[in-house]
Amino acid sequence: MNEHTETQGPPPEFWEQLRAEQEEHLRALRDAEQRIYQHPYNLIARDVAALIDCLRDVFNGNQMELLALIDAPSRDWRLSHELTQNVERSIVAERYNSELSRRLHNFVTSAYTVAECAKAAWTHRLERHGGVKDKADAEFTRLKMSGPVEVDIVRDLRRYSQHAGRLTLVQGHRSHFTMDQGQTTSVTHTVVLSSSSMLDENFDWKSEKGAYLETHEDVVLRDVVRAQANHWFLVND
Repeated sequence: MNEHTETQGPPPEFWEQLRAEQEEHLRALRDAEQRIYQHPYNLIARDVAALIDCLRDVFNGNQMELLALIDAPSRDWRLSHELTQNVERSIVAERYNSELSRRLHNFVTSAYTVAECAKAAWTHRLERHGGVKDKADAEFTRLKMSGPVEVDIVRDLRRYSQHAGRLTLVQGHRSHFTMDQGQTTSVTHTVVLSSSSMLDENFDWKSEKGAYLETHEDVVLRDVVRAQANHWFLVND
């Protein structure tokens, strides 16, 4: 009769030591990941990536959608007619203005977001330099503060919408038709914002912006959108 010898595994102390070593290894990995995450160059890379994503995917996408809708009536004289006629109610015009308000809201919001994203990136940069400003900081500040008044108006449209509780900014449409032998050959359509309507909300536009609205009956929407886009692409070039 063969004797059966039962094989015993490692003692409990072995498993306890192995568990402790594994936990120590995991802690070391987490510490290393945290050091990499907090490395100055990694912080810079994250700031740059966030700013690029904000400019390219959010801000630029919204401004392209808004400009496409603003330009649509200039490519379609029948749409332009629907927006400017006052003979009867136009479902087409109501839908257009509703979509225009939505896209304008998205653009205004993204303009604020990109401004805050740029501000955060340069604040972090300044912190990494011990709070000492250099020529790059001075140039960024100069560019940021030297934009045309239309840039400041768009920037304040977000505060205006919060103050007024709405974004009823699309106030008018103007069309110029070019005719040839009784046929429409081209149409130039302009979407405008009513300065008096915005001023009537008792909103504090402050100095230059308020003066601009007071001296301009209308604000051409396409102009302020392009001014805002050109400004922020220049600042964050």
